[in-house]
Amino acid sequence: TERKLAIKALTVSETRYRCLFESAKDGILILDAETGKITDVNPFLINKLGYSREQFIEKEIWEIGFFKDIIANKDKFFELQQKGYVRYEDLPLKTADGKQINVEFVSNVYSVGRHKVIQCNIRDITERKQAEKVLRESESSLRDAQKIGNMGSWEWDLVTQKTNWSDNYFAIHGVKPSNVEPSFEFFRKRIHPDDGHFLDEMHAKIMKDKIPATIELRIIQPDGTLKWIQNNIVPVILDDKIVKLKGVIIDITERK
Repeated sequence: TERKLAIKALTVSETRYRCLFESAKDGILILDAETGKITDVNPFLINKLGYSREQFIEKEIWEIGFFKDIIANKDKFFELQQKGYVRYEDLPLKTADGKQINVEFVSNVYSVGRHKVIQCNIRDITERKQAEKVLRESESSLRDAQKIGNMGSWEWDLVTQKTNWSDNYFAIHGVKPSNVEPSFEFFRKRIHPDDGHFLDEMHAKIMKDKIPATIELRIIQPDGTLKWIQNNIVPVILDDKIVKLKGVIIDITERK
């Protein structure tokens, strides 16, 4: 009875593992930890790379051309074997039709009975890399636009009191990001003494009426010269409370 119960439990466990293995949305390879031969490959990786199961099974991983940038030779495999855990953040893989994808490669060594196996998880991060590239290009365009428009963006979280300034915001104030910690207090101290009350009055009005506002102020540069700015402020409201203020400052010195 105990043996039958143990066999039943093992069958259930294997069925669960097989379901996870077959339905995983990451590529999975199972290797013999001693020989480096592939003993199993899941359908996702077969479909992703466009190769047949036969092109994987019983092949030593360093013999398979499209893994040459990951496990290039036996020495690389032995390194994986000895460390027990290896992770590569961004590696190229080529599919059967010649398309290049970026993958994250993670491997773990573990025991199955008396034998050691290596499980390699291969995640396609191509879309994420493309999204990161688009984001970088977008941020670069935004920085260029702010320089051209002589403006800088800012954000002040009223809950955490954390403040963020764009690079050009620092430039308009004549300071470097590495030398100044962004804060409302720093901005307030840079305002000309005769203009400070205008900002205080406008801030109180925004907090009361919960509406955007615009104000023109003079700020004092580190060298003592004055610069005129236009500060456009927009409140961010959550549950009828202002949780954040955000906006842009524009250098209007020439215009003034």
